[in-house]
Amino acid sequence: MALVRRHFRWMRDTRSPQAILETVVASVLAYWVAPVTLFFFWLRYLARQDMRGTLLHVLLIALSVAAASCLPTIVARALRPGDLPRKSKAILRVVLSTLKVTLLTGCILLLLSFGIIRGMPADSSIAPEMTSSDIRRWAAQGLQFLGYRPYADVTEASFSPLPAHGDWSEEGIAAIHGVRLNQMSLRYARGYHTFWVNARLWRANLEGAYLSEADLRGANLREARLHNAVLDRVQGVRFGGCPLHKSLFSGPPRRRFVLRNF
Repeated sequence: MALVRRHFRWMRDTRSPQAILETVVASVLAYWVAPVTLFFFWLRYLARQDMRGTLLHVLLIALSVAAASCLPTIVARALRPGDLPRKSKAILRVVLSTLKVTLLTGCILLLLSFGIIRGMPADSSIAPEMTSSDIRRWAAQGLQFLGYRPYADVTEASFSPLPAHGDWSEEGIAAIHGVRLNQMSLRYARGYHTFWVNARLWRANLEGAYLSEADLRGANLREARLHNAVLDRVQGVRFGGCPLHKSLFSGPPRRRFVLRNF
């Protein structure tokens, strides 16, 4: 009832503050819950660094905003067919207004998405050779200002199961079925003390990832991108079938490495 109250004159004339509040709340819940919900899904999905999935989220948000913008006019025309003009100019005005809001929303989200997926985090400690005012940091800085870091935070997470019966021998570790993350993007992820034993990370994008003290025993990092990755104190790892001694990964906590396949 609160949703249609403003469309009838005899109900609008005697509106109390409580009735106005009910109308506003009903309109927000009816028209804008879907766009807001999809927006939070898009925000959470940004950490996946997946452009195709992110574009799908942006498209769905734009469509839901278009629906939320034009539905009140459609409802008003259905409830008060004699009060609203039926001229083509009035209809064109509604269409243009809806299109403007939709395009504006889509363009803003698209620019933010591209800035996050192709840009860099707001943290000045990451790639310090680039200034904090660099255009590649703008999108992350905007979301960081709102209290959200749009990059994965998997600190102390276990991506592989622990060995059966607590068998930490070489045979027990070799029997672990590692997680399959081939071609996965984990750019600038926070992965301190993570467990990646026997993980499949072929062609994974780990650029700028913080993997200090990670357990990468048996992990397949063939053709993985590790530019600017922090790999100090990691446990044994194999690149392209050639084992690298763990001393190559030891060093100051903020030391960075650019590693290529052997």
